[in-house]
This record gives sequence, structure tokens and C-alpha cells, in this order.
Amino acid sequence: LAMEKKWKIKIEKYQHVYRQIIQEIEKYGFSSFTHTYTRSYGDQDLDASLLTLPIFNIGLNQERLKSTANAILNQLVQNGLTYRYLFFNDGLLGGEGTFGACSFWMVEC
Repeated sequence: LAMEKKWKIKIEKYQHVYRQIIQEIEKYGFSSFTHTYTRSYGDQDLDASLLTLPIFNIGLNQERLKSTANAILNQLVQNGLTYRYLFFNDGLLGGEGTFGACSFWMVEC
């Protein structure tokens, strides 16, 4: 019982930080132009890693998550496989290929 109380206090202590993070993502991490969450604040780019947001259910706007997943499906999925991103210089040599984990994230979503 003492351990349960200790964890409850820790959770309550960080609830305000959690809410602040969610508010910041909603404010800076969503593009009203593309109607999607974005790879980074202030840009319009999609990244299939955004598919992990609904999987972890961190409390973001559900309609925005659906819109983001649909945009990834339309823009980053080709021949049933998912690219992490397109048209982004990640500093690696060669062309971008599909990323297996992203395809599993898409299936999960």
C-alpha cells in the first residue's frame, strides 16, 4: 500500500508536465495547412514515426491522428510498404527504401 501511494504521488507530480507537452505538440507539432502532425515543429513534413502516436495513446486529438495516418497512407505507402519519409536529406548515402517497422506501425494504426 505504501508503494502504491508513493507511485501515485510521483504520477500526480508529473501530470502537469504531461499536459504541457500535449499542449505544445498540439500547438507547434500540427500543420493546419496539411492537417497532419509533422516531423518537427514548424515544418510540413510527414514522418511515418508519427504512426506511433496513436499506438502509445498519449492523449492527442483523435481526428488529427486519423488525418495524419491517412496522409501517411496516401503519401508514404507504396506497394504495401511504408517509407519513413520522402525527400529528406538524412545524411546517408543512397536512396531511401521502405522501413519495415513503419509498415508494422501502419498495420497497427
